[in-house]
Amino acid sequence: MKKLLLLALLALALVSCGEATYTPTTTGSTPTAQATIAPTQAPTPTGGPYKVGDTVGTADGFDITVNSVSTSQGADYETPPQGDQYLVLDVSVKNISGQVQQVNPLDFTLIDSTGQHMTWTIVSGLPGVTSYDMTALQPGATDRGSLVYEVPLGKASYQLSFAINQFSGTQTLWNIHS
Repeated sequence: MKKLLLLALLALALVSCGEATYTPTTTGSTPTAQATIAPTQAPTPTGGPYKVGDTVGTADGFDITVNSVSTSQGADYETPPQGDQYLVLDVSVKNISGQVQQVNPLDFTLIDSTGQHMTWTIVSGLPGVTSYDMTALQPGATDRGSLVYEVPLGKASYQLSFAINQFSGTQTLWNIHS
């Protein structure tokens, strides 16, 4: 149920990320409006890609570290679909700006070698995993937690992208190996 709600919210967010333009057209003698959605540009990298263990200062005022990467087959009541595994990324985010800032797991995106973007998976029962939750970070404060993604079984290379403002045109990338 949580996944369906997350997918619905994600779909709504993606639809709202484009710019809508309305072009009036005329059909017979009755003018009509036609909506088109212009896709937003993908953010451009600001540096890197970095590696696991690197602490990276972002243009948005954060120091971010991908502390470790592991895989999991799940737990008793929480398992990935057959043929998949959980990729667990332990991350720390420190607010180095002078103001309170929001950080959300949706600010992170996992990108596979084909360019497919994956959003985090909500898990609550994986042993030793504390999910990274949306938080308001005070200046100088650090938050730590795990981002979990469903990925195909086996070894693969990914990139983790952080872009707190998808409209700013900047992102920070880390190379991730499962």
